[in-house]
Amino acid sequence: MQENLYELMKDRDRYFPEGVIRNIIYQILQGLAFMHRNGYFHRDMKPENIMCNGTELVKIADFGLAREVRSKPPYTDYVSTRWYRAPEILLRSTSYNSPIDIWALGCIMAELYMLRPLFPGTSELDQLFKIVTIMGTPNKSLKYKYFQVNEKLGAPVMSQPAPGSVRKTSAGSTQSDTKAICAKQKVVAKEYPGSENVSPQGKPIERHLNRNIPLNKSNLFDK
Repeated sequence: MQENLYELMKDRDRYFPEGVIRNIIYQILQGLAFMHRNGYFHRDMKPENIMCNGTELVKIADFGLAREVRSKPPYTDYVSTRWYRAPEILLRSTSYNSPIDIWALGCIMAELYMLRPLFPGTSELDQLFKIVTIMGTPNKSLKYKYFQVNEKLGAPVMSQPAPGSVRKTSAGSTQSDTKAICAKQKVVAKEYPGSENVSPQGKPIERHLNRNIPLNKSNLFDK
């Protein structure tokens, strides 16, 4: 694989076309669905752990923090890179599960659209503040039941669940929804058979936040 997803994004001077973003996200969902279906979740989804050959082929890498879905809690509460960390982990829950991968993927998808992180918190407290600023304040029941955060806020969905309901998001259901949207919009979501074990090498990449690309018609298309 030529580079990781962060490297693909960092030097761009124009936004990705929406069809490219959908294709990238759909391929990642294929990988997550396979992983979750076979009883594992990644726990460290971020652009640096998505390897790619341009925008055509992407693969999930670095399974050093992966755990079995069926393994018994408690899990460590210090996993995932802060900007992609689900609220239940920020609130020190030790009984989270595979939906944290979906939260992280939602953050990655937003970053593909904006070419900058959605929640670039400078600390865990600032991270929670940035999440609440965009997504709204959790309802009262969540303020006293941190163990329910995984069920209530574990998916990158802006709408608040109906009272008494429980939202659980899986990679499989999200993949199906994405495929249906692609079909409706006549966007080809490519499927690639096979798997490959890839781990990024070298030192961590410094993240750059100074992105202020104007959103206009001229920079929405590849050169």
